[in-house]
Amino acid sequence: MKLFKIIFFALLIHFLMSSNNCKKGGHGDNRLTIVNNSNASIFTLLQYNYPDTSINDESWSYLAYNYLVVESQKTEKLWNSIKWDKVIQNKNEHNMLTVFILDNEIVNNTPWAEIQSNYLILQRYELTIEQLDDMGWRVTYP
Repeated sequence: MKLFKIIFFALLIHFLMSSNNCKKGGHGDNRLTIVNNSNASIFTLLQYNYPDTSINDESWSYLAYNYLVVESQKTEKLWNSIKWDKVIQNKNEHNMLTVFILDNEIVNNTPWAEIQSNYLILQRYELTIEQLDDMGWRVTYP
């Protein structure tokens, strides 16, 4: 009976530890890294509609997996359950990822329609998978 309890708890601990590592470990892809070298917090938006360079409508179902806020002088990774190159290939026939950098304060205090119509972006990067590979999947602003 004691051996059964030990095995049960060992398996339970193993299960809990392996399920907790999904984002960090062997599943998914966290190569895509945003480096913010500016003195302000930035809002990073990913889009796959190249060659269209307009900013998509704000939709939290869309934005949920396609944006990241990066504080000043910080680096953050974007995680995806599928390899980033596969995501880009599946969503864009040009194999191009568009990365918009916006001032996070403007995003928080300005209606999205105004951000779109006035194109209130700080920077736009249009990157191929090959360019991302060459950059080590690090997008640095500025």
